Amino acid sequence: MNKNCIICGTKGEFLYQAETQSPVYYRCDNCSCVYEDEQYFISADEEKKRYDTHNNDVEDVRYQNFVSPVVRQVKKYYNPQSVGLDFGAGSGPVIAKLLKDEAYQLDLYDPYYYPNNELNENHYDYIVCCETMEHFYHPIDEFKWIKRLLKNGGMFFGKTKMIPNTVDYAYFNGFGYKNDPTHVVFYAENTLQKIKDILDFTDFHLSDKVIIFKK
Repeated sequence: MNKNCIICGTKGEFLYQAETQSPVYYRCDNCSCVYEDEQYFISADEEKKRYDTHNNDVEDVRYQNFVSPVVRQVKKYYNPQSVGLDFGAGSGPVIAKLLKDEAYQLDLYDPYYYPNNELNENHYDYIVCCETMEHFYHPIDEFKWIKRLLKNGGMFFGKTKMIPNTVDYAYFNGFGYKNDPTHVVFYAENTLQKIKDILDFTDFHLSDKVIIFKK
């Protein structure tokens, strides 16, 4: 069983299936991406119902602490005069709330909770994307869009649960992050480097477990 990688197009190899009728996952030897076979993707209605069950209270201190690495990175590089975008903000845009509390300016975008028909008319100094990348059905297209929304020299700050560059059946069997049916793609450091190369970002690095691309 094999299926071409959704990042680099290289033929991926079967990695994991828990049981018959469960999602099938593939791993790319070229860029280390692990991705779900698209025939197992859930519908938009099912996806929205799943998101509606999330308890994303922006006042929850645990939630605030979870996203704090992204907030710290934004504040390291930008001041309140810069304009940012919370891409995939979800029902509780806590990063935007924490930054706005310090007078930062952010727009919100989420296909379910904050649709924005004027989004493509704007360009941003920075974009934050927390616990969203793993939901990308077409990651390269999504990152192309993100890059297009950034100003020249702008930065992307992402957060997701990453995998090692080498993953086997046993590791993935114990990888609880896959058990959310809306999580369909998992990134290793190799994967992110490949995205940087494919889309010609000028820089990629990890800082405090935050994924940083620069246009």
